[in-house]
Amino acid sequence: MLKEDTHPASVWWKNSVEKSFVAGWLAKSVWKNRNSRRYIALLKFRNRWRAGKINVCNLPDMIIFAPSEAEAGHVARRTLNHEIFMYLSPSLEFDSSRDVRHSVSHELAHIALGHLLPMDSREHIENEADLKAAEWGCGRRTHGKRIFSKLTQRL
Repeated sequence: MLKEDTHPASVWWKNSVEKSFVAGWLAKSVWKNRNSRRYIALLKFRNRWRAGKINVCNLPDMIIFAPSEAEAGHVARRTLNHEIFMYLSPSLEFDSSRDVRHSVSHELAHIALGHLLPMDSREHIENEADLKAAEWGCGRRTHGKRIFSKLTQRL
């Protein structure tokens, strides 16, 4: 009988990533036999955490909503019950692997830092999340802000 892996990164993976995949919230692969860049970034984050390269206090369990870019829509039955919900855009599949790793780490940094809605100073918390992602070894985006972010700031 195999001993259950109790490392916080493995527990988080089982309770968040695997459950999101099984529930249909997370698209593990895109196209034929190619893992999603978002899934690979989550896997690399977990591996760096397990290896001690990332100093993370326990991340809470969460739902990761990262639909396939091939889906025009998605319907699922789920009661959120105050669970944390992290959205990873399908458009990330068209970014560089480095930018996707940064974006995933940046969103996880928001959770680790307690940046849950509502947020007071958007620029301040974005900078904090960028710094935490950089501290975890994920650098900054090579192409700056995403077009979607620029458009929503005008609203």
